[in-house]
Amino acid sequence: MPTVTYPRLILCLGAALLSLIGCRHGSESSRTWIQTTAASFVSPYVSSGNFGGAIVVARDGETVFEQGYGRADYELNVPVDPKTRFRIASVTKSFTAAAVLLLVDRRAVELDAPLNRYITEFPHGERVTVRTLLAHESGLPNYYLDLDDYPTLSRQHYDSPADVVALVDGMELRFVPGSRRAYNNLNYTALAWLIEQVSGLSYQEFLRQDVLAPLGLDETGYSSDVTELIPNLAKGHEPIGADEFQRSRYFDPSISVGAGSMHSTARDLVRWGEKLIGGSLLEEASLEAALEYAWGEQDVHGHRALIAQGWDNVGYSAHLIHIPDEKLTVAVLCNLNIARVVGEIALGLVAIALSEEPQGMLLAPRPLPDDSLRSLAGRYQFGDDFYSPGGVLELVVRDGALIDIGRNPEASLIPLSDGGFLYRPVWARVQFLSDYDGTITGLSFYDQFVAQKVE
Repeated sequence: MPTVTYPRLILCLGAALLSLIGCRHGSESSRTWIQTTAASFVSPYVSSGNFGGAIVVARDGETVFEQGYGRADYELNVPVDPKTRFRIASVTKSFTAAAVLLLVDRRAVELDAPLNRYITEFPHGERVTVRTLLAHESGLPNYYLDLDDYPTLSRQHYDSPADVVALVDGMELRFVPGSRRAYNNLNYTALAWLIEQVSGLSYQEFLRQDVLAPLGLDETGYSSDVTELIPNLAKGHEPIGADEFQRSRYFDPSISVGAGSMHSTARDLVRWGEKLIGGSLLEEASLEAALEYAWGEQDVHGHRALIAQGWDNVGYSAHLIHIPDEKLTVAVLCNLNIARVVGEIALGLVAIALSEEPQGMLLAPRPLPDDSLRSLAGRYQFGDDFYSPGGVLELVVRDGALIDIGRNPEASLIPLSDGGFLYRPVWARVQFLSDYDGTITGLSFYDQFVAQKVE
């Protein structure tokens, strides 16, 4: 497999050259260097089968890099192009938050008002406020965690946000509203219901009329109906093995209305970052609230970066980064169900645009021999702190690869040049642990969770 890296000398010389020719002033030479370097950076992710999608990098409102990779539909061999649309998963929340705060600016909604002021039948509406929903502090039940039949429920269609909230009607709150934060899609589905109740329009129509159209986002929309024809929509795909794909499992997006049900292009997401954060939609206080509740903030090479990201664990992921002081925006969309890789690519592209060295996972240049892999095979059990408490990885060696056969579909561990591995579906670093005589005793996952090897 190719290695995600560059010669350091080239980067250093390139950065020095850009400082001389005025990289930050958009010269043609700097744009050409960014395009060449960005293409080299992304190429190994594509050739190793770990990225397919669309990328746009823009500065001062001008596109400096734009490229489509892979296939919008692998069955029909349809390539990705700049007009390809992708479902954007939780980046949807940035639109829902903006819509709610637009109603705040219009004095139609108060952030600290209880929900039952606007929706009389809302469960626990006397305790849950608009602000606690925006901040994921409501304590509402989480259908993904609290409903045993969620896999079945996620394949059913819901006509309205109210129908989704009704799934947890009668259940107790998980904690006192405002006492802590727990990420929960239902918070933003509740906000979609609020938008409909206050505006008198459907969530879809309010977004189109009051958010998307004023900003010229013609390639962005909402659809919770799997029978609707969406022009140029990429199909979702699931990774299998080391570098293959299959069509994603069936999922009805209506269960994530307001939280993960929108679609867009990389071009439109760049416009969204530029125009929302540029202040053309919301009043200053509401803009700050939107960024606080629906975006993340991170220091990237000494710059304040605002980040909206999403992964639906079905077939799509999205990453949007805006750096205000550089007027730099990067959007990466993907239709392969591999978490985190879009964020890694987006941060690498930001580094290139800032004349910094990008950091990527170093893929091993060749497969490991079976003898080396067999010592790593076995069952590994996580503790109660793992995403799935007590979860198990059951690793076997097959066709020169280490495979987790306990996952459906099976997952491959990709060797890294530093001796570690990548758990392909979630782009998680795996490092095997051993005792003093070299016997494998366990593994670490994401450099955070530890699983013990068991008989």
